[in-house]
Amino acid sequence: MIIENNLRVIDNQSDRAIALAKKYIKGKVLDKKTYAKCYNYLLSKGFLYEDCALATKLVFEDEEN
Repeated sequence: MIIENNLRVIDNQSDRAIALAKKYIKGKVLDKKTYAKCYNYLLSKGFLYEDCALATKLVFEDEEN
């Protein structure tokens, strides 16, 4: 029960990081500088390194396609 609750929290954090990354890059040029700034922005909001990396990667790949 406790493990399941913790896994839901982790999934929720990843989803929140992705949503915030999408909001951050809206209307910006997609380049390496923006990628790094988005990653650092998510870190400054208290997300884990793994969540920031995943969110930034997914959002930039999604926007490029």
